[in-house]
Amino acid sequence: MGLMQLNEMGWNKIETAIEVIRQNATEPYYVCDSGGKDSDVLVDLVMNRAQVPADYHYNVSPIDPTENYHFLKTFHPFTQWEFLAKHFWQMVDKKGLPTRRSRWCCEVIKEGGGSGRITLTGIRWAESAKRSQRCMIEPDRKDKTKRLFHPIICWSDAEVWEYIRIFNLPYNPLYDRGWKRIGCIGCPMSNNQLRELATYPKTGYLWKEHARIFFESHPDNKTNTALKTPENFWNWWLSGKSVKNYLNEQQSKF
Repeated sequence: MGLMQLNEMGWNKIETAIEVIRQNATEPYYVCDSGGKDSDVLVDLVMNRAQVPADYHYNVSPIDPTENYHFLKTFHPFTQWEFLAKHFWQMVDKKGLPTRRSRWCCEVIKEGGGSGRITLTGIRWAESAKRSQRCMIEPDRKDKTKRLFHPIICWSDAEVWEYIRIFNLPYNPLYDRGWKRIGCIGCPMSNNQLRELATYPKTGYLWKEHARIFFESHPDNKTNTALKTPENFWNWWLSGKSVKNYLNEQQSKF
């Protein structure tokens, strides 16, 4: 199916994305490839549609599902693996568990790399209220030498999937198992956190064990003091609630 036919279907966003990618290709791009559906589309746009110089990078997460590793190795063998989070569990021991309000893990695992480069990502407005405030091209808030570029920022979920269908792109098999997003196992932003931890028990064990280590090594931490036991600390984290709401809920059970 040609681009003219796609435009008749309302897919002028494809031509726009290709054009902005070409217009800003003043140097080879640093393309972020997470193994998710948005990265699938981004990689295809850069490599096969815009056909501009680029190198592709996956920031290896120690808590990604094994299916993600297999997908990238099989279908994106050109993508370079960057090991920027080798000491992740030691960071959990020091910083504590990431929460919806404090996701320090993203900075460690997902946002490294691309210093001094034009860095392309698959970030989209439709993903979250926070991301809806982002610009298509923007400076990195921590690394001022890095310029972020999000070519499909205005695309909807349906448009991403339609692109994948039309161009018959291989995609991560976890989507066919009900995953809405491909990310770290146990992410506090996931709507299926408990299922993920049960599906990948080794990773679930590591989360719980390092939660215990943090709790026991930080006895004066305000949250730990309020929750009193490692088991309470763990269950509070799984609940996704504030400490106050979690404790009120527990008290109401008795």
